[in-house]
Amino acid sequence: MAATTAQLLLGNPHPNDGGLSVIDTMILTEGSRPAWILHRAGPLQPGWRREVIWIPSIEHMLDDGLLMAAIHAFKSEPLRARFSSFSDKLDCNRLELYDDLSVEQRHELYRLCRELDDFPKVVLTVYAGSGLIPCIGTLAHYRMECEVLLPVYTRTYSRWTQQTTFTGELPPVPEFIDRTTQLRPNRRLGKTP
Repeated sequence: MAATTAQLLLGNPHPNDGGLSVIDTMILTEGSRPAWILHRAGPLQPGWRREVIWIPSIEHMLDDGLLMAAIHAFKSEPLRARFSSFSDKLDCNRLELYDDLSVEQRHELYRLCRELDDFPKVVLTVYAGSGLIPCIGTLAHYRMECEVLLPVYTRTYSRWTQQTTFTGELPPVPEFIDRTTQLRPNRRLGKTP
């Protein structure tokens, strides 16, 4: 069964305060094989699909996701033209990159994507255990504004061992929090949050 292991938000940065005005959302699911799924936000323009799915290459999973964003989310004309010269599946709602593009074609598209100056801001959230973790350094080769969010703390319950594991550390609770409220224990974890 596939699980969501990363999320990519695309949009416009706030000019003064940081953050993001989200235009499109992509999720990476991983199970028997990974899949990038683009969810269109807002009203659709002619020729745009509500959902597009790409099965990425394992070794260039992040490049494939960013390429998908450039082609389908903000419709980069140079990339769309070059992609069209390689394949007639430009506007298909499902693409399997290993089957539909050669290694050389994918590498040329990655290079063109890395040279784009008009890429929207990207906020990449990567969950613990994601296959995308080894690819994160790829962002250094791109020009867009970006933020990368990684887990600083996890509390995970194993249904097989019935054990809870913790990684990382949460910051201390600020003193101004009202601690008179009693928290109920989480029955499954056996601990109070």
